[in-house]
Amino acid sequence: MLQHKFKKMGNGKHWIQTYTGKQFFYDDIDSNDIDIRDVAHALSNIPRFAGHMKKFYSVAEHSVNVARLCSTKGKKSDMWGLLHDASEAYISDIPKPMKWAVPEIVTYELKIQIAVRKAFDITFDDDIEDIVDWADLLMLITERYKGFDFIIPWGYYEDIEPANMELKFLSPNEAEREFLKIYSMLT
Repeated sequence: MLQHKFKKMGNGKHWIQTYTGKQFFYDDIDSNDIDIRDVAHALSNIPRFAGHMKKFYSVAEHSVNVARLCSTKGKKSDMWGLLHDASEAYISDIPKPMKWAVPEIVTYELKIQIAVRKAFDITFDDDIEDIVDWADLLMLITERYKGFDFIIPWGYYEDIEPANMELKFLSPNEAEREFLKIYSMLT
């Protein structure tokens, strides 16, 4: 009965329409299809933690905060901090435990991230990756402690203290503007 909902669209390929009116093909990922306006708009409308925080908190705001944590390390780490979750503009924010359960999701995420790096001419070494990974983890912990009314043990990352920063819980429009402002400052 529901099979009609899962048929391939149009030309037989899997794609979505983006905010700027582009087609983004999942089975033929092309860096030319990635636009910073699409990334900023989509990430500003996608909540972290599958929407379970006490207030709306977007992936765009998270990304801005990661970039800020990287800001003392250099422009390349700032830019990758801002764009480290850009793939989520095309696949949404999928919580880590779900990614662990369905590793194929990570395969698509990595393919999109490679296209993002190409689209924005981002090249760096392992040091930059380590800086951004640490800032991303620090934001995860900070969001855990400042974004939920109840803290329950996760069984991992329990020994990491949150960053000394407040979450603003920006509206989607505010988060999109802030994301694009940081991007503009870095380019």
